[in-house]
Amino acid sequence: MTPTLRSWVQAIVLSLLATQYRKVEIVTSNSPAPAAPYSQAIQVGQTVYVTGTIGTSPSTGLMVPGGTVEQARRALMNSLAILQAAGMTFSDVTKVTIFITNLNDLPAVNNVYKTFFQKPYPARSSVEVSRIPYDARIMIEMIAVGNGRGISY
Repeated sequence: MTPTLRSWVQAIVLSLLATQYRKVEIVTSNSPAPAAPYSQAIQVGQTVYVTGTIGTSPSTGLMVPGGTVEQARRALMNSLAILQAAGMTFSDVTKVTIFITNLNDLPAVNNVYKTFFQKPYPARSSVEVSRIPYDARIMIEMIAVGNGRGISY
């Protein structure tokens, strides 16, 4: 390969890599809009990083009535809306982190969680925290890896 051709091929490869790995914001009106300087999700290549979602209604911006279980269900629905905006579903989720204000509520949350996910379940961490924004009882964040259905560049 001549030096000129090698430089040309390298430039194309670098351009393709830069395009594939650029950061793309995922936005949907089917999940509450961010209330601070963050994105609902960011996609890099086929990986989507979904922000921590809480149990607020997309239409009112208010916390859903009820307790941790109802908030968990709404947070998962909000996360699903974000995933769908990226062309993904819960079957694409590889990692979930649950922040919860009372770990004693986790068994009830697991019952809701199992209605959204199927085996093999994503890897997951659950952490008790002292406080979550808007005095939510639970916040759920996730990472999903698609199989080519997401954003095309």
